[in-house]
Amino acid sequence: MKFLYFLPLILFSVSVASQNKKEVQFTLDTLNKAHENLLLDYQDLQQQWKEQNQFFEHVKSNFFPAEDINISVNQAPDKFDSIYNDIIKKVVKLGEINSSISDSLRKEISLNQELIAKNKVYSDLILSALNSASFPSNEADIIGKWELFLNPVMIQGNPYESGIIGYNTLVVDDSISVHNITMIEFEPEELATIYFTGGIQQKCFYSINNFSKNSPYSIQFSKQDEFKMTLVVSPMPNGLMVSYEAPNKTDKVLYFYGLMKK
Repeated sequence: MKFLYFLPLILFSVSVASQNKKEVQFTLDTLNKAHENLLLDYQDLQQQWKEQNQFFEHVKSNFFPAEDINISVNQAPDKFDSIYNDIIKKVVKLGEINSSISDSLRKEISLNQELIAKNKVYSDLILSALNSASFPSNEADIIGKWELFLNPVMIQGNPYESGIIGYNTLVVDDSISVHNITMIEFEPEELATIYFTGGIQQKCFYSINNFSKNSPYSIQFSKQDEFKMTLVVSPMPNGLMVSYEAPNKTDKVLYFYGLMKK
């Protein structure tokens, strides 16, 4: 039995003894080379792990909310997909908002161009009126249709601290423009029809006070207690400049001022 126990060892010894020295050295060299390759592979894997871990930590710190800063690697992909999908939704929403803003800007530009065109027409009318000013020589010459080219102005403040605020007739608020007179038709028997912006008409009586070809005078319009207005007329080199106070619900005084042309 003891012989059988030592038999493998004896056979191994015989086998080793049968190998020459070169074969043994070759085997050792092969094992050492394999060990070195495994060590290099391990170091490479260590470097890859380090780089991937740095990337993972960078993603967590920059994209993940604070409560997920310690999330595991296994949970991270699902969380990242969720965050990425949210970002995509926000990008799409921003695109829709940008499109809406662009549409609004195009409308504003179109409106601005329209206002510029209207301003030009209005300016041309004023220039045309200035080139053909009308000057009544007596009260009878007042009879007829007179066009008015007016701008709203507002006075505010105390003496030496006050000023006139001008408004663009084309863009002024409706609560102001509704009082803008576009034409007055003076008829015999001291009857008149006043035409306001928006097509409103007011029939009334009128009386001329202190008419003068060279000095300011006034025209009083009235219809019992329904309507009263005083139009101040100032003969100027460019024509008849007129003004009147309009109703205003604020503490500022609102006037309309401009040219009256027959």
